[in-house]
Amino acid sequence: MRLLTSLTLAVLILVGSLRAEEPSLGARLVVYNPSSGPVRFILRVENLSGAPLTVSQPTSQSHDFAVTKDGRELWRWSADKFFLQTVTERVFPPGQTTAFEGEWERIDRAGKKAPTGTYQVEAWLPGTNLRTSRKFSL
Repeated sequence: MRLLTSLTLAVLILVGSLRAEEPSLGARLVVYNPSSGPVRFILRVENLSGAPLTVSQPTSQSHDFAVTKDGRELWRWSADKFFLQTVTERVFPPGQTTAFEGEWERIDRAGKKAPTGTYQVEAWLPGTNLRTSRKFSL
């Protein structure tokens, strides 16, 4: 009986946490990688719920992208940008997708051209748990 009670409690805790953690925002990361020119990243965020969702972000920065190779960050979209230091509320309408974009000129932080190889791009919305990543090759 004690085992059954413990299992029931564990299931209730798990189910309760699943309900609290139900995904309301979905993310898809698209990489446009032409043979030359900048690599273009698009983070598509979709409100999967039936109601508007408001996300509170710590600054006016809506999104970010970072490119890494072998675990070393080479580029970050926000590195050369300035943002208002004010809490920003962003509303995602129900069933709609919002796109956030960034372009990487294939140059690392030292100003050198990125060599061929496999890279990873990570995209996220600051102040949220929404993160996604994708590998790509140059």
